[in-house]
Amino acid sequence: MSVTSFLHRLPPAGWLASALSLVAAVTFGLIWLAVHQPWLGLTLAPADPGIAGLQVLNSSGPTAAIGSGTRLTQLAAPQGPMFTPEGADLSPEPDTSHVRVGDYREFLLRQQALHALLLQPRLLLYTSDGQTHAVEPASQRPLASLPASFWLQLLVAGSGLMVGVGVYAFRRTDPAAGYLVITGLGLMLSAGAAAVYSTRELALEGSLFRLLHAINGCGSLLFCAAFISTLWHYPTRLGRADPGPALISVYLGLALASALQWLPDFDISLRLPILAGFTATIVLAVLQWRRTRQRPLERAALQWFLLAWFSGSSLFLGLIFVPALFGADTGSLQAYAFALFLLIYLGLAFGIARYRLFELDRWWLNAWTVLLSGALLIAVGLLLIYALKLDPTLALSLGLALVGWLYFPLRQRVLERMAGPSGSAALPQLLRQVIATEAAPPQTLWQDTLARLFRPLDIRSGRARLEQPAVSDSGLVLE
Repeated sequence: MSVTSFLHRLPPAGWLASALSLVAAVTFGLIWLAVHQPWLGLTLAPADPGIAGLQVLNSSGPTAAIGSGTRLTQLAAPQGPMFTPEGADLSPEPDTSHVRVGDYREFLLRQQALHALLLQPRLLLYTSDGQTHAVEPASQRPLASLPASFWLQLLVAGSGLMVGVGVYAFRRTDPAAGYLVITGLGLMLSAGAAAVYSTRELALEGSLFRLLHAINGCGSLLFCAAFISTLWHYPTRLGRADPGPALISVYLGLALASALQWLPDFDISLRLPILAGFTATIVLAVLQWRRTRQRPLERAALQWFLLAWFSGSSLFLGLIFVPALFGADTGSLQAYAFALFLLIYLGLAFGIARYRLFELDRWWLNAWTVLLSGALLIAVGLLLIYALKLDPTLALSLGLALVGWLYFPLRQRVLERMAGPSGSAALPQLLRQVIATEAAPPQTLWQDTLARLFRPLDIRSGRARLEQPAVSDSGLVLE
């Protein structure tokens, strides 16, 4: 069986489970990469303007003897040359502090030199008070030392892909759903790579830093191109041609040119193309608005979709990209600004549950709650086994009890509030309406009954007579 055939036959639960597995694998990989770096135990910040060195905000582990407030002026290996750290060495996002490619190359060379020092078995740290501290850098970074911004970016990285796959699993023939998955993939690449290099203690190996930064830029450009393509198709298709493949190719070409440093600065290779893409989404939003003026259902879906998109993207661009174009270093804000993308995908998730975006309605919400219920049960069981050292059988029993008594009732309350009562709860009232109605033809009554009971995404009348009901298309179609 080919990969394409396998993916086509994969049921929605398989798509959701695969997406969850991919996000988990990428998350653990990024955590492993962040942890397996040399560690001094320092929390550093740039010194005051005009003063050389770095300010120590906190210290622990190998450098616990260095008090907070101390200024670190130089580093060196025994019998090695001195290295003077600068505030720019801590830049969480180098393309805002080193816009020109030449400056970025120098930054990477300094990162390489700093990383080589951190790999030394013994390191000398010189402070402004004239003291010299001999420390032995740890080979790994403790998990607890990873800051909140690291975990926030991991959350953003996984959320976009999960929502996109959640839509595509039920709308595989809708091009907009396919492009929405690509936006989630782009966000995972961008935020995931940035999570590692933006929260480093002091330095990463130069080639690794360059690779992660290239992945970040590629993800950002891919996200932009895919969202333009999504708005071309949703909620109505604006033309027969599909500009998506060409757009994605152009933006990936820009990403390649940026990674290979063919363009002179990151404004040309990254920020201006993304701002142009944002402008294109505004134009497409206006066209979609005009196209749906006589179609109230599509207009309602478009309103919520645009609210979710522009509330997150415009704030991110306004805080990070536009100031950077005018020379402001906004890198320190980027990690937390990624949370604005959660507004986009959480808004889409709520719109699907409440306003039937992509015509998914309760199918989408129910599928996710079932999958997350299983994941929660496994997580609770593992937590009880490893944290409390319980017997696996007892841990499973307690996990079932906790999930059953606490999670499921809460989940049901949330589902009822967000999506309204189920079709089965309205069955007696529905039967009374069918029996009491005389004016409507039987075919209309039958379709109305099916729509209320099953809440399908689409109902189509077939010509062939069926001997018995049948399920097809991996459980997505009931005949």
